[in-house]
Amino acid sequence: MLVQFRSTIADSWIGMEAVKIGSISSRTPDTYVTVMDENRPVLRVDVYGNSDETFCFSESTVWKGWVIIGFGHRLYFVSLSDQKTLTFYLESYFRELYITRDLLFVASASQVFCINPEGTLLWSSNILGIDGVVITKIGIESIIGKGEWDPPGGWQPFKINIKNGVMI
Repeated sequence: MLVQFRSTIADSWIGMEAVKIGSISSRTPDTYVTVMDENRPVLRVDVYGNSDETFCFSESTVWKGWVIIGFGHRLYFVSLSDQKTLTFYLESYFRELYITRDLLFVASASQVFCINPEGTLLWSSNILGIDGVVITKIGIESIIGKGEWDPPGGWQPFKINIKNGVMI
């Protein structure tokens, strides 16, 4: 499946009923996420940001029957089967997705979150940085990365337990 962010929506998508997520209002969505399967439109998601959030990074993908969207200070799950939605508030801006076979790890400006395929938050780490967290390695027992504590460039390494997010 092909998942794309779009700033505008093409005619072929206008007639499709959209799943609306975020701070929904009557204004135009901040972005659109479209999902195609073999050149066939499958799903359109209208994403509304919140004016008090930071929008440094955004990312979308399909994982375990969900369309995953990181945007602003939130992570959204939209079910491909029934369009059910889940929203996770990240407390700071979304940074990046890291996918393994069985788990989804999400980095924000300050933490790492672990979510299972059912869309359940398993754990969130303590604060690992103040202006960006990057995962560099996901191992069997630990996650290694770095957090920016003194921008720009003041990155500090971390190692957390993969089962509970606690610092090792």
